[in-house]
Amino acid sequence: MILINVVSIVLCILSLYPNSKLLLLIRFLQGAFSSFANSIVPMIIRENSPAEMLTLTGACTNFFMTFGIFFSYLFGFILAVITGDFTG
Repeated sequence: MILINVVSIVLCILSLYPNSKLLLLIRFLQGAFSSFANSIVPMIIRENSPAEMLTLTGACTNFFMTFGIFFSYLFGFILAVITGDFTG
């Protein structure tokens, strides 16, 4: 898990380099590593939670991931409205 986070941070830093082909590759790798992290975290939580709380911890993990994605889009929209920049 630490390796995935380190690679993701390095990819974020590399995405500042102004090259469109490299940026496309970096965005693909960022998506792959974020999906790795999103699939590993529920397994770790499931392995460490008590048997009577398996359904609750699994549901909460998925809910909070969806909640985080929703709020990232919401904050992006709010920033676009504040700055008036809807070009992306």
